[in-house]
Amino acid sequence: MAASPPVEAISLVDARGFSLLELMVALAILAIVATSVYSRGGDAAVQLHGLEQRTLGHWVMLNQLTKIRLEQRGEDSPIRLGSFRERKILGDRVWEVDTEIRQTTHPWVRRIELVVYLIDDGVEVGPIDRVTAFVGRY
Repeated sequence: MAASPPVEAISLVDARGFSLLELMVALAILAIVATSVYSRGGDAAVQLHGLEQRTLGHWVMLNQLTKIRLEQRGEDSPIRLGSFRERKILGDRVWEVDTEIRQTTHPWVRRIELVVYLIDDGVEVGPIDRVTAFVGRY
């Protein structure tokens, strides 16, 4: 069995750690990686917010278009021409929908253009989304 060396024989020169320069380089690399990960997370949150706004705005427009189509059912006359603006509430937000109904070359078909805006603290933001649809008699 081999005897262990006496405690005084172990030299501090053999026990080597990291130098200050190596630690500073490692810390700088860690800071760069952490900053990029943090900024990517912020970008994802901004994209999610924008996607949520566009989705809800699109739903508001589709609801308005469906309302126009349902009002037309059973009517013997085509949809009235003109434009109007309505306020809607969806997803705890206030929306404004611009609706413009135009004549087409066919007497029973109308071109409907919808544009939706978000009302944020009384200020109109947008347009968030727009849709063009054609609605006929049947």
